Amino acid sequence: MPLQRHLASEHVEAIADVACRLYSPYTSWWELVKTTMTASLLDLEIADFELRFDQLLKDARRDATNRSSHGCSDCRACRRCMFCTGCAHCSRCNYCVACEDCSQCTRCERCSACHDCAFCVASERCIGSAFLFNCVDCVDSIYCFGCVGLEKKEFHILNRPYNRSTYFELVRKLQHTTSPKGASR
Repeated sequence: MPLQRHLASEHVEAIADVACRLYSPYTSWWELVKTTMTASLLDLEIADFELRFDQLLKDARRDATNRSSHGCSDCRACRRCMFCTGCAHCSRCNYCVACEDCSQCTRCERCSACHDCAFCVASERCIGSAFLFNCVDCVDSIYCFGCVGLEKKEFHILNRPYNRSTYFELVRKLQHTTSPKGASR
């Protein structure tokens, strides 16, 4: 196959050379191609491009189908998700509930714009983390409660470190007195 492509490209170059000689005002194949293209991107005016792009965005936003998803209910515009409920605009998530704009998350609830997270609740913009509750912008962290902007941390509450046993004891008390953001008390 590569040999055929090579031969085909040689034929195209030969044809281009002949065409350039026939059309002497054109100094190169590209000049010939540019002048003979019609209704192409090169002929688009900036305003026309913006109108077409805006129309593509509107069409994409109206498409609420869950493409390549399996077992999802009440989800919209999710892609390649499995067994999610009430999610929107998620991709490759599994068993998530009421998440939005998340990707590659598993068993998360009410999360927004998280990536590659697991067992997170009411968290936003977290990446590669697990067992977060009400956290924002945490990266590669586990077992954090009400934390913001942590990276590679574990067993933290309000950005303060705790030992494992103290963490679980405090979290048990906090979960009875606080509710995740977005949930009714």
